[in-house]
Amino acid sequence: MTEYIIGIKGKDFVLVGADQTAARSVIVYQQEYDKIYPIGKKTAMAVCGEVGDTNFFQESIAKNIALYEMRNGYDMTPNEAACFTRHRLATSLRSRKSYMVNLLVAGYDDIEDKPELHLIDYLAADIECPYGAHGYGAMFTMSILDRHYNKDKPPTREEAIALFQKCCDELQRRFSINLPVFRLKIISKDGIEELPIVKAKAFA
Repeated sequence: MTEYIIGIKGKDFVLVGADQTAARSVIVYQQEYDKIYPIGKKTAMAVCGEVGDTNFFQESIAKNIALYEMRNGYDMTPNEAACFTRHRLATSLRSRKSYMVNLLVAGYDDIEDKPELHLIDYLAADIECPYGAHGYGAMFTMSILDRHYNKDKPPTREEAIALFQKCCDELQRRFSINLPVFRLKIISKDGIEELPIVKAKAFA
């Protein structure tokens, strides 16, 4: 779990970030790997874990949610997507084909008119939270999120990006694994928007 994914909820959006490294053991295969997948018009999933599991699992979830939309004529809400995802993980745990994936489900709920962020681990535990992270990098950055995130005054886009930059810089300073570039996406009532690539600047 040398990867890193993070989610930060603002007043009317969710910012989701992830490193772009695809690696196994001590080998880095590429550093342009997108780990944030759209699973609906206003819902996205950031996944880390075994590469084969992450690819297969996110495709399975995305296709089933698309099928749900075709059958019913409307999208799943982020909460429904998170519950469905959690159920699939819980079912796989009781089989011989369990998925080794940790993930964040982020989206904008048009019915409730608010953003949502769900933190789900490989044991199918699901919690809705204002911010969260997975991977070894989370051990270094959760304290930064705890200190700087104000639940009474959720961050603006600029503040959320600045907070994410603090986390990237902390990883560069203290994490022995090199994670040089990060992909950022914002999910809001306007859909999923990709932001410019973020680089750590701790030693710049």
